[in-house]
Amino acid sequence: MSDMIKAEREKIFLRKSMKILLIMGMFIVVGNFFLFHFKYNEVFYNYSTGKMEVENGFASVEHRKETGAEFQGELTSETL
Repeated sequence: MSDMIKAEREKIFLRKSMKILLIMGMFIVVGNFFLFHFKYNEVFYNYSTGKMEVENGFASVEHRKETGAEFQGELTSETL
């Protein structure tokens, strides 16, 4: 049974169209990562300056992590 599954899997992956689809899929995944990770914008209200500010790229991801860490934990009546 496992020999039949191996043979069918090899038959599918040896097709030229399947190889092209796999390569295109990898490019799409990597492209989406770079597009949404490096071009990521975050708009937030800065309470110390009283203005809206924009951060880009890794700085915005780090800002979101810091903000999330402030609100992490169990919700109780004391934290409200």
